[in-house]
Amino acid sequence: MRKSIYIILILALSIFGVNFYAQAGFISPDLQIILKDASPDQEISVIVMLADQVDTKTVAETKSFLITGTTLRTEIITTLKSKADLTQQDLKTY
Repeated sequence: MRKSIYIILILALSIFGVNFYAQAGFISPDLQIILKDASPDQEISVIVMLADQVDTKTVAETKSFLITGTTLRTEIITTLKSKADLTQQDLKTY
């Protein structure tokens, strides 16, 4: 259940184009402090922003003349999930 919530959160952030202070291979200073102080077996929740992302604006523009509203949102989410299945298998199994 908790994993599903994180996945939904990441998808929602991707859809709305939220831009966080992150780059490939970058760990925020706040997270570095948390990691330094954490015990070896402590679980820490993080959001990973990947560089290889679906351009949801292009998907919306391409599909919007055919579909709108809920169907368009469903199409965007399906595209995001397909991309994740194709490119994020190692991350998902980790």
